[in-house]
Amino acid sequence: MNQLEFQLYLLANMKSEKQIDKTLNKIGLPREALSNAVKRSIAFGLEEVGHPASLYYKILGSPVDIEPVISTNLPDPFKNSAAIRFHLPLWKPFDFVVCENSDGFAWGLHFVRAKDVIQPKLSRVIDLQPWVFVNSEITLWLGQSELLEAWSNWEKLLYVIPTSTNGSLQKYALEFTFDLLQCVEVWHP
Repeated sequence: MNQLEFQLYLLANMKSEKQIDKTLNKIGLPREALSNAVKRSIAFGLEEVGHPASLYYKILGSPVDIEPVISTNLPDPFKNSAAIRFHLPLWKPFDFVVCENSDGFAWGLHFVRAKDVIQPKLSRVIDLQPWVFVNSEITLWLGQSELLEAWSNWEKLLYVIPTSTNGSLQKYALEFTFDLLQCVEVWHP
């Protein structure tokens, strides 16, 4: 498996169809490339629970940074973990993070803003565009969310968001894959 196949594997997990199609058109690949990348990732061991973090070095090469995971509420198996940041060309404003526990196993795969990239303005619901923000940036702006659904590397969160400068509020469901915003929709319970 190589870096492009890994990026296609991530792309196959994304939910923003418009962004997926735009990216595939940009790199000149058909949709079938996504399913092929998923098959390769399974064969490479990326879908196995507790797979070694060293697999990402084999695929992606040297990381751009390694830093300790700072959290006071991690379960014991995840304490003393490292966050390994890789830069992926398909998501230039972000780094892809693989957390590695002290036993060398991967967990907590997610995107974060690259350290040298300034976050775009975030003050209205219209600013929330797919692949422009990560979950932590939105939470910093809006505060805590309510979890609606979640499974492996995907979650749907409920936020109360100002719709205009006059202060009117609306509930929105935001979907994230690997913590990268995928879509925003008005919430209808």
